[in-house]
Amino acid sequence: DNSGTQTGPDFGWDSVDVPPLREAPRLGPLIVGPRPKSVPWATDAGDTAFFSPFRTVRRDDLLAVYTELSGIGPGTAYEAVLTLAPASRSLAARLLGPPTPPVSVSWRAMAGRETMPIRRTVGVGALVPGEYVVRLVVRAEGRELRSEDRVTIE
Repeated sequence: DNSGTQTGPDFGWDSVDVPPLREAPRLGPLIVGPRPKSVPWATDAGDTAFFSPFRTVRRDDLLAVYTELSGIGPGTAYEAVLTLAPASRSLAARLLGPPTPPVSVSWRAMAGRETMPIRRTVGVGALVPGEYVVRLVVRAEGRELRSEDRVTIE
């Protein structure tokens, strides 16, 4: 009907408010490298991540870790734990002594924006040389998110 008259019942509104859709919480891949010897990479958010394709960190360097947490709203609290743990040990290493205990750093923070950069720098001078798993676990909004990579400490 092109007459401009209403032909159906009047429900009293002409639109429906739909809240903005938000993606599920997600943790990006870890970017790891020795600081300051890695290649600095400027992210879209204006941060700098230190990237090294070689995955080797000398004991007198600092290990820089960067990732992004997205899908949680600004003002949402989150907990994070960054752990460096020895990778699987060879038979010879197991025979020579007890394993190197993992090193962990934990913190609590509030998301400041929809995509939140997470970066930490960790000294590795006290670690025994070898291969390590770098793991970040983030707990937010009742979910546990994980991302990991490996590095070799020399």
